[in-house]
Amino acid sequence: MKWKVETRAYFFTYRFEMAEVELLQVDLGSLNDPASPASPDSGSVRYRGFEIVNGELRSLPLGASLDLLTGRFSWLPGPGFLESYRLVFIEAGAGSPRSFPIEIVVKARR
Repeated sequence: MKWKVETRAYFFTYRFEMAEVELLQVDLGSLNDPASPASPDSGSVRYRGFEIVNGELRSLPLGASLDLLTGRFSWLPGPGFLESYRLVFIEAGAGSPRSFPIEIVVKARR
């Protein structure tokens, strides 16, 4: 699995490339934007996650899970899930909400 961070004008985009039927695990709390300090009270932080489809927020892809308290995202795309998925995760806590736009590209296993 490869990943990189693309810096845009006002947010970071995280991009992951992976093979189908490969487990992806991301700790959202470790994806810190240097311009946006972490929430001082980690006990009050909550996470939400969505897939972006045609500009609309939808449920996370089939088989994906997000621990709302820890920000641990896991996904094992099944056979045939060969495409690019745009997700956004929102961290809300004592400070201002932060978003984590993520693109996951699932390719055929070689």
